[in-house]
Amino acid sequence: MKVIKSVLAVVLSLVMATAFIGCQRPVADGVAGVVNGTNISEADVTALIEYYRLDSETGSAMDDATWATYVSSVGIPTTWSEFLKGKGYTSETFTPEILREYVVRNNYGVFILMIQKAAEKGIAADQANLDTQMESIRTSASSEGSSLEEYVRARGFANEATYRLMLEAYEIAQPLAETLIAEPTQDEIDTYIRTNIDMYTGKRLSLIALPVDEENTADAARTKLTEAKAKIDSGTSFEDVAKETLPEGSQFIETGGDLGWGYESSMPDEVGTALETLAQNQVSDVIEVRTDSAGTTDDPSDDEVTSLYLVKWTESFELPSAAEDEAAAEEDAAEDEAATEEEDVAEDEGTTEDEDTTEEDAATEDDATTEDEVPNADLDLNTVPTSLKEELAKEAKDEKITNEQETYWTALAQSDEITVNPMPQGLSYDVDLSLATPVDDTTDTEEPVAVDSEEDVAAAEAEGLVIEDTVEGTGVEVKDGDSIEVYYTGMLTDGTEFDSNEGTGTPFSLIAGEGGSVIQGWKDGLIGMKVGGTRHLIIPPSLGYADSANGDIPANSILLFDVTLVSVNGDSTGYTDITEGIDDAETVIE
Repeated sequence: MKVIKSVLAVVLSLVMATAFIGCQRPVADGVAGVVNGTNISEADVTALIEYYRLDSETGSAMDDATWATYVSSVGIPTTWSEFLKGKGYTSETFTPEILREYVVRNNYGVFILMIQKAAEKGIAADQANLDTQMESIRTSASSEGSSLEEYVRARGFANEATYRLMLEAYEIAQPLAETLIAEPTQDEIDTYIRTNIDMYTGKRLSLIALPVDEENTADAARTKLTEAKAKIDSGTSFEDVAKETLPEGSQFIETGGDLGWGYESSMPDEVGTALETLAQNQVSDVIEVRTDSAGTTDDPSDDEVTSLYLVKWTESFELPSAAEDEAAAEEDAAEDEAATEEEDVAEDEGTTEDEDTTEEDAATEDDATTEDEVPNADLDLNTVPTSLKEELAKEAKDEKITNEQETYWTALAQSDEITVNPMPQGLSYDVDLSLATPVDDTTDTEEPVAVDSEEDVAAAEAEGLVIEDTVEGTGVEVKDGDSIEVYYTGMLTDGTEFDSNEGTGTPFSLIAGEGGSVIQGWKDGLIGMKVGGTRHLIIPPSLGYADSANGDIPANSILLFDVTLVSVNGDSTGYTDITEGIDDAETVIE
């Protein structure tokens, strides 16, 4: 899955889910490793590795020859490949035994140590919440005609206990990391603000949005928002009205409809038009957002109403205008010209000060270089609204935790507290590597060629993340921290498909929101989806892979994703697998 961004995904990703079995596990199953007295069963290690033996296109297990090629080329998955090659393993030295040791240490071993260290710090998961999630998963398994054991095995877990412990790991991971990583310094925060503030200029918005669907007609939504507007006009706060009016499950109920900064550019055109005429803290009339479902733009009044809004803006911030920048540039040019004239006069008079000038020029160049390294270096941060600085400071902290905990988990994997037992004979994934197709590890691969022009990238960055619901779901709505499953297809803007799990029968699992080990565009773009829905995301480079190439994805690429939501916390009510109908039809034909 090329959306996975960091080494942390190896430790905590649902797809590379990690779990452990305690000492009560029957010895007959075999023990792959031990962590501070806690056994890691051979069965758990095998279940995870066999999950990766599934062919991404067919969903079936690879034959021995294909699997041998994967193993000998250190090809499963990308994050493992990079780590192991960094350790010096090649197709000649890498073996199933090394793969097994890696899984024991960097998956199960780290997981167990993480749970133990959290307990030492008094950090524990909410067991009642875990009970609820497991019950939802049990219901989903039953609706699919399978047992819970079959359901979790299909996702790389040996049994129900390992799946539950994976969920527990997700709950404690973030609070544990916060106790391990030092707060960013003020200089680090200031640098983060200057580097990222371009994406947050404009108006800070608060809104009440109601979707139009089978349960909530346009007339009903319009009436509800009209009544909400009347309450606000009569003196009730926007925040209180938003909390009682927003749909159940909305991530903005807790904030009273406050979206924070950076959302203005992603609003529908109708909302953008309304904002142009609104004064600060003035609440709009009901705004109708329409979609041309009939495929004609001749008469916009015939377009279907898909959602309705009340909106206001509470603060705004813009970087110094282009006019100010131009004036400053002209002033600098005038100073340079005056300095040049003085130098000319000095040369005519024979009184040059070459050494002093050279030193001053060098100092000036050093200053310029330093300023160039940090965007908006001249920005007076005192002019930035406090709420925006606080929001970016929190992001700076979260980013530091994400980046530094990867180093911590990787070091933890090599701890002497983890013991790996010798590999027994006859394991299913221990195939004869002589079956593999030879792979040349020494071949240098060229980076993929960019498909997006600088102008297109600049426009995409200015617009920000674009979210389009092409199919409205009817099931549970995604909230930050939920465990979700999706099918997806990723493309470049020229139509090149670089990744997909459509048609495999195996959805991709992840944690929604900031807890997920995916690119930022996915963290921000999947919140609010409902089970059964399909969402189109247009992700600018800064929310994707930025200036780094990733596999077939060139650096500075705009990414297009179509994502279908299969389940939330195991609840797949509202999702229909269209391939089931196709299979039934083929059976009838036969």
